[in-house]
Amino acid sequence: MPDCIFFIACARISIDNPLILKPHSEVFSNFALFSMPHILIQKFAADIAINIENAFPRTYKEQILNQLYYVGKSQFRAKKLEPYNTKIDSYLHKVRKFDDEEKYMHGWDFDHYWFDPLGRLFGISEKQVDDLATEIIVSDWKIKFDGSYASEPRDIFRRYSHNDETRHSHGSYPEAEEYQFYLSYHSLFVVASNLLKNMPLVYHSYYKKFEEWEQWLHYHTLTKPNGKWLSDRRDHIPLLPYLILPGSDRDNWNKEYHENEFIDRLIINKNDGLWINVCAYWENDSQGLKENVSISSALVSPSTSQSLLHSWNSYDNPQDYKLPDFDEKQFEKIFHPFKLKGYIINEQKSSGIDDYDSFADGLNYPAYKLGEPYNKILNLTPDKDLRFWYEPQNNIPVMECKIWNTGKERHSETSKNNGKYLAVSLNLLKKLCIKAKMDIIFEVVIKRKKDRQEEKEDYGKERKRQTRLFLFSSDGRFRDARTYYKLR
Repeated sequence: MPDCIFFIACARISIDNPLILKPHSEVFSNFALFSMPHILIQKFAADIAINIENAFPRTYKEQILNQLYYVGKSQFRAKKLEPYNTKIDSYLHKVRKFDDEEKYMHGWDFDHYWFDPLGRLFGISEKQVDDLATEIIVSDWKIKFDGSYASEPRDIFRRYSHNDETRHSHGSYPEAEEYQFYLSYHSLFVVASNLLKNMPLVYHSYYKKFEEWEQWLHYHTLTKPNGKWLSDRRDHIPLLPYLILPGSDRDNWNKEYHENEFIDRLIINKNDGLWINVCAYWENDSQGLKENVSISSALVSPSTSQSLLHSWNSYDNPQDYKLPDFDEKQFEKIFHPFKLKGYIINEQKSSGIDDYDSFADGLNYPAYKLGEPYNKILNLTPDKDLRFWYEPQNNIPVMECKIWNTGKERHSETSKNNGKYLAVSLNLLKKLCIKAKMDIIFEVVIKRKKDRQEEKEDYGKERKRQTRLFLFSSDGRFRDARTYYKLR
């Protein structure tokens, strides 16, 4: 069986340098259309072929090209099926009977978390998907391995020290694949391709036609729709002075929070002037000292901004309020003359298989960005990666989103250093206040902890000590409840 990783790599190459792959154009169209069915291999092979065609028109005949565009898409009309209706039979179960004898052990959770989601797309049971996958492994591929732990041919994966690497649950991918998982995994995508070719997709009243299929396929392909990898969006660690943790006063470092530290986290000094972090989250871990910083901001009516600042400062626990994201109706408020509006989009998207790329390391994607109405009034144009935004006739960026990560610790879900920020130039921030006729309220939270340090019992009091609120207005000044800050 060809390696799916090979096609993923070639698909990435075809974006930047399709000339390298052009001599093999027929190979990719054959894998997409005529070779062994495997929905992932077919999809990536089709993407490669289409990228080659886009770069070198008339590489493929029109008939072949039209077929390539339909790879991964159903040729049947979707069938509406209510969630609690009786399951239907697969195209093979209608014409033959499958033995109940277990010929292959697919592994823990595989039936419920891998077979069942695919079966639901076509209205068939997870047992029937199991039957079809087993048929492929045993009859088509003629594999003698029965899937049991004891028969794992690679002895290294039967050692206790490697259990963490091969562990998977609830539909997650393991770091390293046992032979059992490898066979079950690839047979699943062969089944998916066969079902797509021979049966209509079903949909329920609360989904659009084909929407569930697209979501399922997305989970097993790449995160970004443009074919690039998550690691392509990974930036260098920003050279921010406060990312360096102290080496001397370790005893009081996690107990004392100075006012200037909160302002320092908001400001970035660049060659072209001051920039402000309007939305950010980063973690820094060095020599057992951990610092988490989060910054959020929202628009507030100027006539009521100072009152809001005093009101929120009076709360015993800062978690009793929240600055809204863009279009977050639950927390946006309009009671004339008071307005509190979100303007930054902070999306949470499920990652594709490139989230397991060691160079991506769980990168905090996607980028922060402004809501479209605010992007429009500022007349900003982003680059294709949503890394920089530009004003008209100006090739110097006025807004940027950086995403970084230095890598995960082994056997840990927490990265040593990772983060994401959306920063704008001071002039652009003033322009936003003027055009929107609003002030901006900021919340800055600095949370510090030592290794093995227990959480405080009075969490609200501790959180209040770690939190500061600031206002920014069109005159370019920051202020808190007592002080105006002059930016240099």
